[in-house]
Amino acid sequence: MNAIRLSGTKKKIRDLLLYGIWKTGQFKEVVDILSRICGKTITYAPLSEEGACEALNKAGVAEDLIERWKKFYRIVRQDLCAAVTNDVELVIGTPPITFEQYAHDYSAAWM
Repeated sequence: MNAIRLSGTKKKIRDLLLYGIWKTGQFKEVVDILSRICGKTITYAPLSEEGACEALNKAGVAEDLIERWKKFYRIVRQDLCAAVTNDVELVIGTPPITFEQYAHDYSAAWM
């Protein structure tokens, strides 16, 4: 979850909550979308928190960043980022695109 503060023209301030698609169980859906778009088989293999932290540590990621990562993904695993709001639409004036549309539009960047 990302929280931003937006100042309007009338000095009104509104806190906006911008959630991603990361609801528990949706990782497989994301992998299926990516597989379909790139035409290759991609499989999702969940990684334990301990295993992920070990891999980050071996990759040289700073301990404070690893701790922040752990806190964030604990929130994700509890589905605390699963709520859907219309805040993105309020900011940009149009509904947000789906992850599938995003992956398709930017596939050249990651294929």
